Amino acid sequence: MYRVLQNERKKVPFEVIQEDESRLSKQVFKQMNQQYTNYHEEISIHKDSLADHQTFMYQWVHQMKTPIAVLELMAEGNHLEKNSVLEETDRLKEGLDLALNMARLESFNQDFVINQVDLKKVVTKVINEQKRNLIRHQIYPKIMINEDLKIESDEKWLSFCLTQILLNSVKYTELEETRLFIEVEETRDVISLTVTDFGMGITQEDLPKIFQPFFTGKRGRKSREATGMGLYLVKKALDKLDHDITITSVVGEGTVVKISFDK
Repeated sequence: MYRVLQNERKKVPFEVIQEDESRLSKQVFKQMNQQYTNYHEEISIHKDSLADHQTFMYQWVHQMKTPIAVLELMAEGNHLEKNSVLEETDRLKEGLDLALNMARLESFNQDFVINQVDLKKVVTKVINEQKRNLIRHQIYPKIMINEDLKIESDEKWLSFCLTQILLNSVKYTELEETRLFIEVEETRDVISLTVTDFGMGITQEDLPKIFQPFFTGKRGRKSREATGMGLYLVKKALDKLDHDITITSVVGEGTVVKISFDK
């Protein structure tokens, strides 16, 4: 043990302490080994996070090329129709917002403030921001939330999560379907916000995997906008805010997303 502690130039592996029979040496080895294991786990987490980030950036850059290519084709063909241009710029903004919030999640502890949040006000703001997208898909949300209902949360991150959920509902709803319900359920201890769409739904096979990074599922792979990161980031943000999220779905009938806030 003294050889390890006094080592200055030659690197003596701390495992040699195991050769000592004293109780002190065994305790020192146990503590050092635990620290080594903790550091190794922390490094592995950072490596996985960096790998996920790099994969996301590759996919994100590739997908951002699509709306840019469409805009270029319209410009070259002199077919810059206003609604079509706005549709492509909306896709660009959605992609930029997703990338920005993925970066912000890395420093989440310095980027959130818990306050009393007016739930209906936040939902209405998100709906208004997506009004053009909703009209384009002929979806007309019905908001059933009491006025002045307050919850404890971070308004900015909650808005991001609701936006991603809304975008998914719109993306996977057929054009003939116009309904989208946003309502609140209350119990003595919990306020639950539910977003119910009547889209194509999620298969039972895919349902357990929807919060995994880069998972798009069978239906998502058909969509050129699907990154498989939206719900992953939503789950990470809500976990950090200590809010629960559950998703139930029936293929061909729709999907219900529920976010629960402790009173």
